[in-house]
Amino acid sequence: MNDEKMRILSMIENGTITSDEGLKLIEAIDSKKEEIALKKSEGKWIRVKVIDGDDTKVNVNIPLALAKAGMNIGKKYATDAEGLENIDFDEIIRLIEEGAEGKIVEVEDGNTLVEVFVE
Repeated sequence: MNDEKMRILSMIENGTITSDEGLKLIEAIDSKKEEIALKKSEGKWIRVKVIDGDDTKVNVNIPLALAKAGMNIGKKYATDAEGLENIDFDEIIRLIEEGAEGKIVEVEDGNTLVEVFVE
């Protein structure tokens, strides 16, 4: 249990606040944490870049929500795709939801480089 909730419980125990007031404070703390988690993923973009030699072949920016839906669908069909067997899509989604930013995936095959960024 975090320090804020322990302080609230202590205040209830000492009679500084009522249990109803304590419950309202704890609910406010929990809702604030949910709001912060939502804001972390709000407005983020996934950028996929494919470079072949010196040429950028693909440079796509996708809203995070759409990318998450696409990864969930794609992972069901990507079981036979060569080179994807070692990519844990669930872990990538989890990291993004927890606030990961910057380059999250890099795959190189000969002259072709695929990079995936969260911005």
